[in-house]
Amino acid sequence: MAPITEAISDNENANIVGENATHSTKYKPIKAVKVETGLGITQINKLSDTNWVNWWEHILQMLTFLKVKDYPLRLVPKLDPSQHPDSANAWTHNDSYALHLISLNLSESQKIHIS
Repeated sequence: MAPITEAISDNENANIVGENATHSTKYKPIKAVKVETGLGITQINKLSDTNWVNWWEHILQMLTFLKVKDYPLRLVPKLDPSQHPDSANAWTHNDSYALHLISLNLSESQKIHIS
């Protein structure tokens, strides 16, 4: 996996907020990904008490395919909305989409861990 500085290299310095605020990186605009709605694309066997390894592999594959895997892993830094409002909004969209996909693929018994 590429380091953050490789993943978002460009010419302009970024204004990053949150836990990545101390990183010195370059700024590359973030674009909102297209939301997919097909069950065959967005749903896998739900996480239960017994299928963590298979679920983890499948959720990573799905999030990779939908281009949002790096958001829940916090590999894409959140940009300062006062400096980069469009990219900050796109980051929020992409992060929310990834978290929504994860929550869709949790059994009821596992959802207690995220509420």
